[in-house]
Amino acid sequence: MKIIGKIIAVVLAGGFIAGSSSGNIFKGPDDYYRNHHAQSFTDSIDRSIEQEANREPPNGYRTKPYSPEQWQDYWNRRIFHILSSELPESYKGPSDKEFVVYIISERKKHDLPEITFDVRTKRLIEQFGRGNK
Repeated sequence: MKIIGKIIAVVLAGGFIAGSSSGNIFKGPDDYYRNHHAQSFTDSIDRSIEQEANREPPNGYRTKPYSPEQWQDYWNRRIFHILSSELPESYKGPSDKEFVVYIISERKKHDLPEITFDVRTKRLIEQFGRGNK
């Protein structure tokens, strides 16, 4: 009888421990976009701004020395990607436009130079401003 009690205790304890992580299985892939994507994305933007303010090269340029031109290229590509990407319907958080405004305002707070938008990014921003997205 003692053995059965120990088995039940082990099964219950194991079920409790496994239950806390196995519950995540049922959340599905949309849970990330609904609850975590906006914060992860904002954190990524903040890290990039901090790197630029510290005069470090951007991601993709790590083997090269710091250059303001590299950061201009980096922000143009990143903003273009933000405005041209589609998020799932389950996404909850700031809009594409709000992320772009956030990038510009945070860079300004760090006394970083204004972004000189390349032709394709400028075109996309203009389309976005007219409500074509």
